[in-house]
Amino acid sequence: MNKNGWKYSKKKLAKHEFCAAIINPKKVICICGKTIKLGRKWDEDFLNRHVNGNGCKRKIGQRSIYCFFNNTISNENEEISSEEEYDSDICDSMNNDNIITVDSEEDDIYNNSNDILSSEDEDQPISKQSKKRICCPGLRSQRIRYYIERTPAQVGGARRIEVIGKELFPLLFVDKFSQKKLNISQKRKLNRQIYTEAEWKIDREGFCVRGKNCNGEYINNYLCIECKNLKSNAKLVNRVRVTKPDEKNLKFTPNWYFENDKLKKYLKNGDLLTIWNIIKNNNNSTNSNLWITIATKGLKGAFNNLDTFKGLCNIMCQVIDRKEKGKGTQNLQYSEEFTSFLVILGTISPRALDLFRQNLVGRSIQSIRQLLIIALIPNNGRDSADIIANLHKKLLLEIASQLNISIISIGSDGAAAEFKAQSIIMNMQTINKIEIIDSTLNINFSCPILSNIGPVIRIQDPKHAKKTARNIIMSGARVLTFGKHIANFEHFLNLVNSPTSVLYKNDVIKLDRQDDGAAYRSFCYHNLAQCLNKNEIKKGYEGELVDSYLNREICPVERIRMCMTAYFFLRLWRYHIETVTRNYPNFMFIQQNFMAIQSFSIFNSLSESMVLLVKSYREYYPEFPLLPWMHGSEACEHVFGIARQIRTDFDFAELLQMISKISHYSKSIRTSNLLDEKEKSVREGII
Repeated sequence: MNKNGWKYSKKKLAKHEFCAAIINPKKVICICGKTIKLGRKWDEDFLNRHVNGNGCKRKIGQRSIYCFFNNTISNENEEISSEEEYDSDICDSMNNDNIITVDSEEDDIYNNSNDILSSEDEDQPISKQSKKRICCPGLRSQRIRYYIERTPAQVGGARRIEVIGKELFPLLFVDKFSQKKLNISQKRKLNRQIYTEAEWKIDREGFCVRGKNCNGEYINNYLCIECKNLKSNAKLVNRVRVTKPDEKNLKFTPNWYFENDKLKKYLKNGDLLTIWNIIKNNNNSTNSNLWITIATKGLKGAFNNLDTFKGLCNIMCQVIDRKEKGKGTQNLQYSEEFTSFLVILGTISPRALDLFRQNLVGRSIQSIRQLLIIALIPNNGRDSADIIANLHKKLLLEIASQLNISIISIGSDGAAAEFKAQSIIMNMQTINKIEIIDSTLNINFSCPILSNIGPVIRIQDPKHAKKTARNIIMSGARVLTFGKHIANFEHFLNLVNSPTSVLYKNDVIKLDRQDDGAAYRSFCYHNLAQCLNKNEIKKGYEGELVDSYLNREICPVERIRMCMTAYFFLRLWRYHIETVTRNYPNFMFIQQNFMAIQSFSIFNSLSESMVLLVKSYREYYPEFPLLPWMHGSEACEHVFGIARQIRTDFDFAELLQMISKISHYSKSIRTSNLLDEKEKSVREGII
């Protein structure tokens, strides 16, 4: 034993064959490089356990770099100082340059020493007597939880750190106390005095307060002696009763109160440590947290799909950078998405755009280059098929050839005059044609090939075709006959009255025949499954035909298969009705038991167009993807729909002025760069 009666010593521990370095009396480094925490000061037991266990790498010949140098981390003097003689588990987990934080208050708020454990105690006394050593739970209650969350201190009951520091080092701190003036030896001396005066320690992992000398064990008692005596400690009662300070006062808490957090060893970077201190202080009075949060979210990809927001941030950075350099804000690089946002904002309200530009940044509508208009021809709505066909011929043979524009399709919504005009174009006499002929199956598909342009195909808008197919059944002028079955309004009425129906009441009763949503619900697979479960008969091949255009996840061969299935079904159905009409002329009529001739022609045209589109793309445009949902009249209708949102009633001159706004608006919505979600009525038609 040494002079103090302790059988373990620093000198003996330093001679241990597996001790590479001594950090403090209760922490050493093994020759394998691992830090070992000792159970008692200078005790070799835990080091021997580590060496004899599987965790030590000395057995495989791996040694620490400490083995080639002095095996102790010496203090300023080699002999054992009084600072090393006190036992503190708090100091064991701290670096040498840290100071213990104290929760102290010199003047007591209350003189009474009521029990600080409230009725919300989380631990109850153990009634069963046993000699088994059980861990001491410490003092714990809801109020103590609030106390632990409120204070950053590690111990309590001692005087303030600055008071103790000035008392220990009066020559060093004549005026103001600052821990930066202390060296490692002086800090350890200050820590020893703080720990000596402390009366309790704060266990944050266990959410409890313990006596300073609590060893964590007790026998046949609710608490150990230290913690039991602490229950009547007036200082602790006063500190627990103190309310949490306002957030505005937290900024006056010194940052070094938080430096003993275990997270600090991972925050060696100075910038990260500053960010951590801001977050730890919970200082909401500054805007630092906002920018840190934005930066963190941005690095994690939270704004990847918000191109408009990224465009705003980019342009704001350009403006601030130029202002710092004393430059003007001319010729800023605006992103396409942010430009589209400004155009649409100015379209909705020019005053709103001006307000946005004054408070943030932005460009005026006049500074945005207008897009090129290819062709825009007014009409009075009473043009015949010949007039429309002549306009298209002029576009194809004169305008498109001069501008070297390849036009592959001419869209129509199925109107009689437009459909006839398309038929005239398809029957043009040209040198070359794309032809698909099979007399056995009664197939004769063809389209003209114009010089300097390529093949030209007529396309009926698929969404209009879907509404046409739905309206055929809703018409009371016809009774569609399928063998011995029929399809009429009653079937839809039965479906909509079902509790599991996907249809709305207004999809059937007082319906809007131009509602795209109602047409979609009529042909969706949920409604088809309900029809099959109820053994109802309903046309589905028209829906399959339209889906071959609108579906974006199928290959061209599957599109042709779907179209030709509908094509042959319609042919066989018409042949069946014509045969029955000849055999039973008094009971069956082609005009009453089959769809209208115009509808029949539209569906056949859709089947023909898909086959011709696939063949044309393969032979003339192999470098371009086939996007059949982009063909049709939907784009044209959206142009006029957006124009009506900008101005309800407009003439041709006003429409020309709106082209730039319409182009940016349409492109932003189509590419999902700008969200403009509105409440839509169920019965609302084309927008």
